[in-house]
Amino acid sequence: MHSRTRKVKCDETKPECNRCSRFGTACRYSYAPPHETPVSRAQRLRNTAFAPIKPRIPALITQEPSNSIPGDESERRYFQLFHERLAYDISGYFESPFWTRVIPQECHHEPAIRHAILALSALCKASASKIETVDANNKHLDFALVQQSKAISSFRKSLSEGRPLRTQVRLALMASLLFGSFESFHGNSETASQQISSGLNILGQLKKHKVNRTNQNITFVDPELGLSLSRLQLQMESFLAMNPMTDHLPTGADDVEFIEDFPNRFAALSEALPFAVRISINTLRHMRKASRCGNIKSFQETLERERDSVSTSLDQWNKAFRPILLKIQASQNTASRAYLSVCFLQTTLVAFETILATTSAKKEIIYDRFTEQFRRIVSSCRHALEIDREIRTLDSIRAQFSIGWIMMLYYVATRCRDSLIRRDAIAILREFPSKNGIWDSLQAAKAAEWIANIEEKGSAGIIPIPEAARVRMNSLKAISHENGIDVECIQGPSDGISKLRMANLVLS
Repeated sequence: MHSRTRKVKCDETKPECNRCSRFGTACRYSYAPPHETPVSRAQRLRNTAFAPIKPRIPALITQEPSNSIPGDESERRYFQLFHERLAYDISGYFESPFWTRVIPQECHHEPAIRHAILALSALCKASASKIETVDANNKHLDFALVQQSKAISSFRKSLSEGRPLRTQVRLALMASLLFGSFESFHGNSETASQQISSGLNILGQLKKHKVNRTNQNITFVDPELGLSLSRLQLQMESFLAMNPMTDHLPTGADDVEFIEDFPNRFAALSEALPFAVRISINTLRHMRKASRCGNIKSFQETLERERDSVSTSLDQWNKAFRPILLKIQASQNTASRAYLSVCFLQTTLVAFETILATTSAKKEIIYDRFTEQFRRIVSSCRHALEIDREIRTLDSIRAQFSIGWIMMLYYVATRCRDSLIRRDAIAILREFPSKNGIWDSLQAAKAAEWIANIEEKGSAGIIPIPEAARVRMNSLKAISHENGIDVECIQGPSDGISKLRMANLVLS
């Protein structure tokens, strides 16, 4: 009888089992010798199918840009003002890496952009000091004008150095945006309009033309740069729509764009904002066109088609935005930029729905039907601005290069004839000093109060204010300047006796 061979598992003293030794097979329990030479180990690593692990390369942007830009102490202080506060104010309630990251980074190695930002920061400081301490105003303004001159020279030099097309186009767009921001904030509406129009024309050409022989569109422009230009354009369009008889042409074409690429729902605020900007521009262009051409019969069909198109876009946007609205409201976190942005977009929607409902009216009495909407707009504005004041580190002038709250409050203060509502709107404009590009809240309050006064005086105490005493909103014309605003309008019915009213309103 044959004895049975016992199977022994491999261990440190016996690298093979009895069965494998007997039949001459490779043992599946075998393992590498406990002591291997460096040469054999290196050879084994070369033969393996796996690449050795390499450390991860860190991202290029790991922290906020430094405040230590080239320049003297004054320049560094103005840059710090921009970096720590103004960049966030300009963005409004929407996250904008372009202003908070891209621009500060560019300031470290592009002198033209650095000088333009210093000019903008000093100009904002000058506007704030005009409200707080008049003595410091001239110093900041002088510094701003010097830096703006340096920025213009630097941009010209940079664009003539024969840089790659990619760099030149990007610099030209940034120049249009920064110079447009400076001029609109300084109250030079016509120059600002030209700068914005120049940038928009470049963007338009980029969409149409191809580059090199790759048959591909130019895609190297930051999406945020294009959106920032559109938001700057929006505040200019809003000023022209609220004052339709202002002479200089609007930025770019005045046609209403038909929007067909709406999603069923927005995934985030960053997706909803570009559509909101496009719809806002369409609404304001339609409003301006209706004010100027509404009495011409040949325009009636075009205006009606535009109004229906914009109204449809507003409904689609509201439907796609509703999930975000419900989510933010459910969070109940009112002290956040997300809440303020939702509040702002909601209020804008109410204002623009009112605008669309009144563009075809021939009499001012039409606005009396929307008293509740006006009350809601004013209430939302005060609520949001009070929250904004609580979460801000410094209570100074707010600078935003977008449509902002000023336009909506001015709209209510001039169109609503309920004395309590319109006076509350004027009070908010004064209580929360702001700059939305060319819009200045103190100038807007001054103009709206002047209109309210001449209407109340003309009504001789009659409530509601009769049509004969009302200012025709389609006749408004305003030109803002450094010290105030020049206003012109017609008071009285379109089919009766009317009076031309003019005033040079200087801020006290």
